[in-house]
Amino acid sequence: MADLVLFRYTYRQSVIHALDARCKFLCMAAFTIAVLLQPYGGHYTGLVAMSSLLAGIYLLAKQPAGMVKKMLPVLLVWLPMLIVVPALAKAGTPLAPKGVLARLSQEGLQYGIGYGWKFVLFLVFSQLMVATATVSEISKAVAWYLHPLPKPVPAVVGVLLSLTLAQIPALFDAYQQINAAQTARMGNRVKNQVKRMRNLLLPLLQNLFTRADELAMAMEARCFTYHRAQYHLPITAHDRAVTAIFCLLCGLTAWVGRTL
Repeated sequence: MADLVLFRYTYRQSVIHALDARCKFLCMAAFTIAVLLQPYGGHYTGLVAMSSLLAGIYLLAKQPAGMVKKMLPVLLVWLPMLIVVPALAKAGTPLAPKGVLARLSQEGLQYGIGYGWKFVLFLVFSQLMVATATVSEISKAVAWYLHPLPKPVPAVVGVLLSLTLAQIPALFDAYQQINAAQTARMGNRVKNQVKRMRNLLLPLLQNLFTRADELAMAMEARCFTYHRAQYHLPITAHDRAVTAIFCLLCGLTAWVGRTL
């Protein structure tokens, strides 16, 4: 948890950072649909095209290379399960005539590889979304899309989302500090795992509630109103053009994956 970079904004002067957050949500929807339309087994041409598109966005966003490196522990935990479970569950031609590999099917393994590949694409693109847009931009964009709902709902949802996204990195930082303090006190040598988790979770929960109380007092002292959580500026023509080009590329890669 100390090394996770999820839900953290990374400032850069790039085209991706300058794009309106409302357009980023449209791009994310187009990317998600294009990935879901890719076939799972046997043909990975479309997934290769989607990966190339994602790599280009990553370079344009000027994100540090260490971001993907720090996501590897999460991927190493989930990817083997995402690949092996379909290979065990899906009927088909076994990988070997006998032994452990005989329980794995070639069709299931191909399905699992495609499923895990899509999981990685979703994870990296979601991280790029959060890393290139501030918490305020994301919450206001969500409130803007919820504008057709009754008036209090979009503002309340936007504020709650903003507070949640703002507290997640703070929670990771608090965990890192508490874990370092427990290590300095030889708390990591406690053999009883229940006692060890209690020594970590109780200070972490106390820190979380203290932060929430301080945040509520700060918002009240600054005369907070839900009116601040609304978008008032229109989407520029440049952002519309960039969004249209990206959606077109997603449609093209989806077509490539379905036809080739």
